[in-house]
Amino acid sequence: MSDPGDILTRVQSSRAKDYVSEFNAALALWRREPAVREFIHRTRKELGVAA
Repeated sequence: MSDPGDILTRVQSSRAKDYVSEFNAALALWRREPAVREFIHRTRKELGVAA
């Protein structure tokens, strides 16, 4: 289970998932950074959000 303070635990609506998807797209320039890669992986795994 995710940390309750984790932002992804609060993403439930399709609109929120759209925001996360847009955020992931904005992170594309930094996708080689380990933290960014992990965040994008988690959003795909936990939310089914495309990058």
